[in-house]
Amino acid sequence: MLLYKLNDLVKMKKSHPCGSDEFKIIAMDGAVTLKCSKCDRVIEFTKEDFEKYVRKIYRDGKFISIR
Repeated sequence: MLLYKLNDLVKMKKSHPCGSDEFKIIAMDGAVTLKCSKCDRVIEFTKEDFEKYVRKIYRDGKFISIR
């Protein structure tokens, strides 16, 4: 969890039903709460599941692959 901060933009392995795979991190406490960039729906992952499903993080104007 050291790579991620609040308000980071991440790409997930699977897309949301609205079609977007980009999410903004809005809370990190016992779980990681994400907000869909397209439809603004909020979803929650355990930290373990979030680490499993996240693929890229937005840094310095581009998405950087984590895996």
